[in-house]
Amino acid sequence: MDLQERNSFVSQRILKGDFDAALPQSSVQVDPDLSRRFHSGSIKSGQNFLNYSSPEADRLLERALATSDQQVRKQLYTELQQLLASDLPQISLYYPESRYAFDRRIQGARPSPASLFWNVESWGWQP
Repeated sequence: MDLQERNSFVSQRILKGDFDAALPQSSVQVDPDLSRRFHSGSIKSGQNFLNYSSPEADRLLERALATSDQQVRKQLYTELQQLLASDLPQISLYYPESRYAFDRRIQGARPSPASLFWNVESWGWQP
């Protein structure tokens, strides 16, 4: 087994589909769009190293990106998640849970799955 720096491994093996199985880490984005991983247009020019191709997934992703109505987007992404659960292009083994502790004098800290510091500008200090 060769050791390789992570970015080299991703570009030389993962993105080229040169693997039998892989356990890459994904991060949660602020926007729930999954186009970079599951849109067929991302096979050649993105991170769809799974080579997953589904006209229905493409349609749902495109429609969700084309609207600013949060309720419509939520419904479209729910349908996409149901499709992905049925097609099963990947199996997520786990999602790490993080717990944070803050000094009681720090006010307003509300970690989210996207970022610990998403609202840091509203944090305050109560002496």
